[in-house]
Amino acid sequence: MSLRLKLLLLGLATLILPWGGCQYAREMEAALREGEQSSLQAVSQTIAASLQGRTDLLYREAFPPPDASEAPAVPVPPDTPGTAGADAVHAFLNPGPYDLKPLALTAAPLLDGYPDDWPHDPSAWAYFGKDDRHRFGILTGVYERMLYVLLEVGDEHPLFDAAGTNALDPATFGDRVWLGFEDSGGEQHQVFLAATGPGSVTARRIETGEYGQQNAPIEPRIHGAWQLTGHGYRIELRVPMSMLGNGFGVLVDDRDARGVDPVSYGTLRSDDLHTLGRLIVAAPELASYLTQFMQPGLKLAVTTPSGRVLARADALAQASGLGSDPPILARLYRRFVDRPGAQPLLESPAPIYDRDHRTLIGRLEVTQTATGWIRLRDHALMRMLNFTLSTSAVAVTAMFAFAAWLAVRLSRLRRASESALTRSGLVTSFPETDSRDELGDVARSFSTLLQRLNEYTSYLRTLAGKLAHEIRTPLTIVRSSLDNLESEQVPASARAYLTRAR
Repeated sequence: MSLRLKLLLLGLATLILPWGGCQYAREMEAALREGEQSSLQAVSQTIAASLQGRTDLLYREAFPPPDASEAPAVPVPPDTPGTAGADAVHAFLNPGPYDLKPLALTAAPLLDGYPDDWPHDPSAWAYFGKDDRHRFGILTGVYERMLYVLLEVGDEHPLFDAAGTNALDPATFGDRVWLGFEDSGGEQHQVFLAATGPGSVTARRIETGEYGQQNAPIEPRIHGAWQLTGHGYRIELRVPMSMLGNGFGVLVDDRDARGVDPVSYGTLRSDDLHTLGRLIVAAPELASYLTQFMQPGLKLAVTTPSGRVLARADALAQASGLGSDPPILARLYRRFVDRPGAQPLLESPAPIYDRDHRTLIGRLEVTQTATGWIRLRDHALMRMLNFTLSTSAVAVTAMFAFAAWLAVRLSRLRRASESALTRSGLVTSFPETDSRDELGDVARSFSTLLQRLNEYTSYLRTLAGKLAHEIRTPLTIVRSSLDNLESEQVPASARAYLTRAR
C-alpha cells in the first residue's frame, strides 16, 4: 500500500467527527422530546382541570336524575352534590340500547346516498331490527352544528311511493322512514321520508288544519338522498342540530306492496312515534372552547370514558412558524439521525372528572407534532455536520496533498539514489539536502555517504599511479644492477639466472 493511500485512509478517519455529531444530535433529540413531553403533559392536565365538572360543556344533554320521580322541585345544577350526583353521570355515560352516539366528523359528507366520504368505523354503527328480514343499520355524525345520518336498510323488495300522487294517500305508500325527535323544549316531532325513485329525498311533516284536514308540507331544513343497494336501500340525511333536543329515533315502515299494512321497526314507539332513545352528542360550545387553546401543530380531542370522540380541534397541518420546509441537505441528514420507528407525534392523555373528582366523565387527548423541536434539532445538526464535514474534507484534502508532496520528494530521492553512480564511477549530487525536515536529514546523510564514496572512488582512481611509481623505482634499481652484472665476469652457471632476471 502506497504512502499516499495510507495517509488518505488516515485522513478519512476524521469522519468520526460527523458520526459523533449524529450521536450528539440523537441525544439532543431525546432530551428535547422528553422536555416537550413534560410540557405537553402539563398542558393537557391544565385543560382537563378547566373541564372538571363541566358536564354542561361536554354533553349537549343535561344530566337527568336517576329517577324522574325523585327529581328536585327546584332546578339545581346537575353536578351539585346531593342531586343527580355520580349516579346520574353514570347513567348518562352508559347509554341505553336505543341511544345514538354520533361521531365527531372532520368534514361534511356529500349528500348523495353513498358512504364513500364517511369514516370507516364498524364499531360506530348501531343496528336495530324486528327479525332477520327486517333490520337496518344507522351511522350518525356531527359536523358544524349539523347532524348527519347514514341509514342502511335491508329490504328484499324495495318499494317507492307512486309518482304524482298525494303523499297522504295510503294506497300510494311505499317504503317509508320516520324520524322522531324532541325539540329543545321537550316536545315530540315527527317527519317522514318518502321517495318516488332514487335521488334526492324530501322530508315532510304532517299537520292538521283548522277543520281537521291533514296535509304534508315539506320540511325544508332536512335534506337527503335515497339510493338503492344490492340488499335494500340507503338514505343519507342532514338535520340541523337546532331542531333537535335530547331524544332522536328512526322507524322503518316496510311494505311489500302499495296500500298494505307495513312492518314497522326501529327506535320509535310504533303507536305514537315517540322516541325511545337519546342523542348523546357533545355540546356545540365544546369545540369552540377547545379552539381557544389551539396552537399550530396541536390537536385537542375530548372523548367519552369509553373512547368515543365528542369534539376535536385540529391544527396539526398548520405550519409551526419556524420556517418553511427543511432544505434538501437537512432531509438528507435526517436519514442518518432519525431512529427507525420513531413516533413523529407526541401524545398526552388526561382524565376529566366530575366536581367531586370521583367519577370519570371524559378524557382529553392532546397531540402535538414534533415539527418544532425537530427543526431546532435540524438547525443545530446542519451547523454541526456542515462544520465537521467541512473540517473532514479540508483535513482529507490537506493530508492527500501532503502525501502527494511527500511522494514526489521520495520519488526524487529514489531517482537520485538510483543515478548516484555513473557508469564511469562518478558520483552525482544529491537533492533535498537543503530541506529542514526528516527527509532533508535523510538526503544529507545520503549526500555525506556519497561524498565519502566519491572520496574513496577518487582514492582508487589515483592508487594505480601511486603503485606504479612505487614499483617503478625498485625495478629501475634491479635493472641497473643487472646491467652492472653483465659488465662483470660471471660464471656460466650464474649467467642463466641473470638472463632469467632480465
